Amino acid sequence: MIRPALSATRIAAAPRIDGILDEEAWEKAAVADGFVQQRPYSGEAASEATVVRIVYTARALYLGFTCSDSEPEGIVHRVLGRDADLSADDYFTVVLDTYHDLQNGYLFQVNPNGSRWDAVFRAEGAAEQVNHDWDGVWKVACRITPDGWQGEIEIPWRTLRFSPASDLSMGLNFERQIRRINEQDLWSPIDRQFDILRVSQAGSLDGLRGISPGRNILLRPYVLGKVHRGDADEEDAWSGDSFSPDGEMGLDFKLGITSNLTFDLTVNTDFAQVEVDDQRVNLTRFPLFYPEKREFFLENRDYFTFGSPANRVFFSRRIGLNNAFETVPIEYGTRLTGKVARTDVGLLDIQTRGLGSAYDYRYDVVRLSQDFGRRSRVGGILVARTAQGGDVYNLVYGCDADLRPQQDLDISLYAAMSQESREGLRDDPPSYGDQPRDGVDNGTWGGRVRYSRPLYYGTYFYEVCGRDYAPRVGFLPRRDIAHQAAELGWTPQPNWGVLRRMESFVYGEWIDRRDGLFASRNLWVEAAAFGPGDEKLGLYVSDSFERLFEDFDLGEVGFPSGDYTFTRPGIALAGNPSWPLAFELEGEVGPYYDGFLKSLSGSLVARWAPHLSISLEGESHRLHRDDPVSGEVQRFDADIARLRLQIDFTNAWSLAVFTQWNSVQEGLYSQARLHWIFGNESDFYLVFSDVRTDGSMDFAPREADLTLKLSYSIRL
Repeated sequence: MIRPALSATRIAAAPRIDGILDEEAWEKAAVADGFVQQRPYSGEAASEATVVRIVYTARALYLGFTCSDSEPEGIVHRVLGRDADLSADDYFTVVLDTYHDLQNGYLFQVNPNGSRWDAVFRAEGAAEQVNHDWDGVWKVACRITPDGWQGEIEIPWRTLRFSPASDLSMGLNFERQIRRINEQDLWSPIDRQFDILRVSQAGSLDGLRGISPGRNILLRPYVLGKVHRGDADEEDAWSGDSFSPDGEMGLDFKLGITSNLTFDLTVNTDFAQVEVDDQRVNLTRFPLFYPEKREFFLENRDYFTFGSPANRVFFSRRIGLNNAFETVPIEYGTRLTGKVARTDVGLLDIQTRGLGSAYDYRYDVVRLSQDFGRRSRVGGILVARTAQGGDVYNLVYGCDADLRPQQDLDISLYAAMSQESREGLRDDPPSYGDQPRDGVDNGTWGGRVRYSRPLYYGTYFYEVCGRDYAPRVGFLPRRDIAHQAAELGWTPQPNWGVLRRMESFVYGEWIDRRDGLFASRNLWVEAAAFGPGDEKLGLYVSDSFERLFEDFDLGEVGFPSGDYTFTRPGIALAGNPSWPLAFELEGEVGPYYDGFLKSLSGSLVARWAPHLSISLEGESHRLHRDDPVSGEVQRFDADIARLRLQIDFTNAWSLAVFTQWNSVQEGLYSQARLHWIFGNESDFYLVFSDVRTDGSMDFAPREADLTLKLSYSIRL
């Protein structure tokens, strides 16, 4: 298929970014139109016209777009804040493959309110290689008109990485969503089993001359003041005068060594403004995965991805947080990321200061990846953790490959080994159990094959984790296993009245211990139907076999070792996410080991105006078991409730309030964050947090922190 292409138009004077396309520059611009539907009617012409104009200067790329709409009163635009989820609104998306390597790129998305959302991605977004937390420097202005909506975007070249050339080409694609009819339109058509990150099917922007990313030097000092008071389990914690004031200063520094390599330095790093983790209920024998939320580790994290989602050689939350989720001071951190020719480079060096009896650790990560062919790569990784002042170390090294011999086929392979000293494991995750025996089974390897077509897909996965394999700076909930899984899916889009599309799949997994004993088997069958606005009705059933080699206790419920087979049905419901009051609901009921489990979870999101969003989330679990020996009824009841309030005064001012209740811990956790983005890159935060674990529900604070943080960005 011949992909569309634009010849870039260079201009002398940049247009004003005000949402009005009335400058002379737009009359000279290259024009992209003729959008094609991906959904609901793949391959047909878009129901509404979209026209995009592109010009550039030596400093930035400029896009002006016009989204015609025959029913402008039906334009959905309820989201206002920076980095908010725009999927339930009308939106316009730009994707740039700056290296034109058909694998990596940048995504910029806006809605009619001028709300911005951006991301960077690698390997076309496969295997979670999408960094939604990347924040680029760019400007946008949008407005609704009598004929639809329109906007202007400015993306400075310094925001992007690319290889300067006398005549440069970049991959390019646009997407528009018309939310009231749930239509997605693309400039360069993409097979409907993929999304806009499939840059191997993008068009191109050609003829860029005389541009470079520039020096890219950024100084970002911060000052912080904090007051701590009280204790989480003391009712009268604030009756005395036990204030604990504190203050901090630190610095982040960024230097563009070349147009493709960036060096970052952070000193006395602080994450006081980071949102608290969601409280969760763990019904399994294995630790839960909590995503990274700290800015320094989120930026360019895609350069350090290795392994599978359940077997990560490098997991940044092992740095700066201990097992109790307490903050461990980070004295300094350095990072070098970018591209040298066709080689991706990621280097990381972090020094932490131990708490109490814990060690001071140094963390070093080296990640290299070499592109070859049109869409494939091979790479390697080395992760080292070394205790300062002691003979304590952990080392993991490995290699991997992503092979894409054709558009529909993806193959991923990886292998790694660990080495470590025989002492100093007291700071490590409890999931690793006892100390490794002798290191003879200290490796892991695996791979995944996925074949995708518009109507169906198939995936096969196989992974081995050795008994002595120990990635202390990784995430590995279960080792000493051989794990294989297969999934077959069917995804028709009949577009019959209220039935827009269907998603059905069969998923099965089998887990054996390395000594050959069968451990687990799970089979999951689901069929879901989606309406015109993505309303969902899904039915599923899961059938499991679990062999407990030792007793498993869940609260007051104890499951003795032995073999268990149990089957549970479930249902999932969801409304149109663009409704002013959107909901999701999921429930299942049935045996759990030799007990009986009833689980219900759901969310209710109210968006009545662009400035306000209220979200109520919850989950409830009721587990009981009749003890065959004593005849007593054992019970485990767990409830989680979360309330989120988001007020976006403008695109720069926002207030987020998040409070959650955990019945197992009898804990109430609350946080309020006032955030102001000024100068486009600088931040002001005022954060109040309150923690109580005494079961109280009154309004008196317990363990409270009030933090003021100011970060000021200086571009050189």
